[in-house]
Amino acid sequence: MKVSSVLTVLLLLVVSGFSAKYYFEAFDLKKLILSEDQKIETARDKINSMKSTEVLSRNLSKKQEVLREILDNRLYYSELLSQFYERIPSGVGVKSLSFTDKTSITLSGTASNYLLVSDFLKNLNNSDDENIFQSATLSSVKLNAGSSTVDYSLVVGFDKERLKDGY
Repeated sequence: MKVSSVLTVLLLLVVSGFSAKYYFEAFDLKKLILSEDQKIETARDKINSMKSTEVLSRNLSKKQEVLREILDNRLYYSELLSQFYERIPSGVGVKSLSFTDKTSITLSGTASNYLLVSDFLKNLNNSDDENIFQSATLSSVKLNAGSSTVDYSLVVGFDKERLKDGY
């Protein structure tokens, strides 16, 4: 009976040793799982903190697209005014200039005589390749008897597409 008791005790010790080994391995795995769970939670927090940055980035990208579209489609009114100025003969003055719609200008002014107003119209209606102006029509003309000058009013149409290129 002594041998069976010794064998039983030995078997109990072996089983206890394996149980202790598996218990400590399970404990280490639980610690490792907790550590990994903390890493995952930290990564989630970082991702959540980047949501506002992502929204800001998306909004900035949309604003950039709008600005790019505006810049790509903008009209170079400075070129229009530059060409307009080149066509004004000496002796003709412009008092007012206003854009009536996207493709025409109404202007009024004073000239020394009727011929200068006629020259101004011809210059604006010149059909060379560099002309932005499509048409110029005389709206009114009136002689100022006291000063011997002529008041005029014109409507000038222009090619909006030619202003997009910066000519």
